[in-house]
Amino acid sequence: MTTSSSSRKAPHLGVLELPELTPVLEAAGITVITGPKFRDAALAVKAAMATHGAFPLIVGDVPTNGLATWVRAVYDHAARSNQTIPVAVVRNQALPIVAGDHVTDLPTRFTVDELLTVLGLDPIGGHAGALTYPAAAEEPVGLELPDVFDELEPQPVPVPAAVDPFAFDEAGEDTPAAAAPAPVPEFEIVDDWAEPSPALPTPAASAPVAPVEPTRDQMFDLIRAGEVTPDEAAAHHVRTRVATAETAPTPAPPTAFTPAPAATTAPTAANLGLGIDTDVTDLFDEMAAAQEAGTGRSEYGDAAVIFAVAGKGGVGKTTFSQQLAQAAAEKGLRVILIDGNLGQGDQRTFLRIQKTTLPTIYDAALGPIDRVILSPRVINEHRSPDMGEVAFAFVGAPTDTINDATLVTPMLYRKVIEHSRRRADLVVVDTQIIENIDQTGFLSHVILPGLLQPGGWVLGLTEMSNAGANNLLDRLKRLVADGVPADRVMVAVNAVDPAQGQVDNSLRKMFSRFTYLGLAWQDPGVEAAMNSGRLTLGNPGITTIVTRALHRVTGMDQFATSGDTGQAPTAPGTATTGKRARTSLVGRIFGKKAA
Repeated sequence: MTTSSSSRKAPHLGVLELPELTPVLEAAGITVITGPKFRDAALAVKAAMATHGAFPLIVGDVPTNGLATWVRAVYDHAARSNQTIPVAVVRNQALPIVAGDHVTDLPTRFTVDELLTVLGLDPIGGHAGALTYPAAAEEPVGLELPDVFDELEPQPVPVPAAVDPFAFDEAGEDTPAAAAPAPVPEFEIVDDWAEPSPALPTPAASAPVAPVEPTRDQMFDLIRAGEVTPDEAAAHHVRTRVATAETAPTPAPPTAFTPAPAATTAPTAANLGLGIDTDVTDLFDEMAAAQEAGTGRSEYGDAAVIFAVAGKGGVGKTTFSQQLAQAAAEKGLRVILIDGNLGQGDQRTFLRIQKTTLPTIYDAALGPIDRVILSPRVINEHRSPDMGEVAFAFVGAPTDTINDATLVTPMLYRKVIEHSRRRADLVVVDTQIIENIDQTGFLSHVILPGLLQPGGWVLGLTEMSNAGANNLLDRLKRLVADGVPADRVMVAVNAVDPAQGQVDNSLRKMFSRFTYLGLAWQDPGVEAAMNSGRLTLGNPGITTIVTRALHRVTGMDQFATSGDTGQAPTAPGTATTGKRARTSLVGRIFGKKAA
């Protein structure tokens, strides 16, 4: 049975984004739960309801990020608990924001008793009940001045003497203070992305001021705007580091460092095509020595990031993302897995924490990012012990009940990913399907920027279908055309039917432009393990692909497999010797069984 709020007094009323209503209600003797900002008010309401139960809300119809979604979520949560939270809205007729069948519009001007009646509460009557919101404006009182200005002689304006703010007069009193500076605005927009420019020394009178060099994110914006090419940006970065190295003190001898396998030759100015004469081999060695050895960090010190992508659904992005994160974390790396599926994030479900109230990326739009990065300890506290220990940290996609596209945007994901790269050794992003048209902006604002920056990698996944393979090949070619280095693109094929024969070499040829990691055979046990929340899959193909990917990204010896020939494991149920049945290339790849 649903608890009703009608015909009762109001012990508490929650007020959000209506600061001028609060004193009116308090003057009428009503207890108001609110705060100076939306987040403050929401937290206060949450705490009060935990103690006193559900009470009505009065909301200002303003475009505050997350307000409409939060109101709806609170209303629905109470309904699932068989309680009713009346919600009244002071409507913005020009641009309605907080709307729906769960809210009731208030008139433009109302009394306290009228408000209580709308909320289903008993009016209080008398002077208190007649208090009005908004309060009636007082009539202005006129002030007449005498007509004497024409008779006044112009007086010289005295020039104030310079005042020393630290001087005292003979009596020991403070001298008159200098004019107060202009007030600082209460709110200041801060760009979390921009790195502070280094302080410049004060130039001599005749010396020109040196221009401030753009930061790496400013340089990336120039790349996106088409004002510079990726090669020009790389040249600028190397010239800046060379100039810094020439004036810096002699560094300590570099420690041992194992480069990522992608670096087949020493990265000098010549083989990078930077168009400068300086030999920068030593400079790159110094960068490598300054990083944590063998984690795949960029020259900026950011963690490597792997984007798991596909051209269609159901190819195993969620599975491989989890396996990459778990395998790297078990070797001692600090790993953060981010569920980047805006429309249907499944990682929480497969981790078996979907029924918890743990923070998701939605909360990063309303507060600090660190609070939405769930540590392995927190995750394991909410899982059954027989599922096994999760070794990585995790940022979940928003739940279905709180998924506001105006709040959880690609730019929020980009911000969280960059923040995570400064906190971890490796970041893995399980992305949504890359469609032919980038309708959500996730490709252009998240994936592509991450891949164009140093330390960005992509793992393209497909299964054995025309749509899956062709879509993936097309999307990867577009990424390379947009400037992503082809040697940072890895490809793997999942869930291959053993009846399709030995297709490994054919797939290797199809994706020869990229780094082909191999295939994994179809295995019903993988789906069963994922559905049960277990991370140990026991699939040799998946293990091999994950190990090869991590070795390529990090260069760590722990991921080097001795005797790895680069070939796929033998298909289950087939002999390892003997004459192989012959079929065409298309038949072997897309399902024609061998004779």
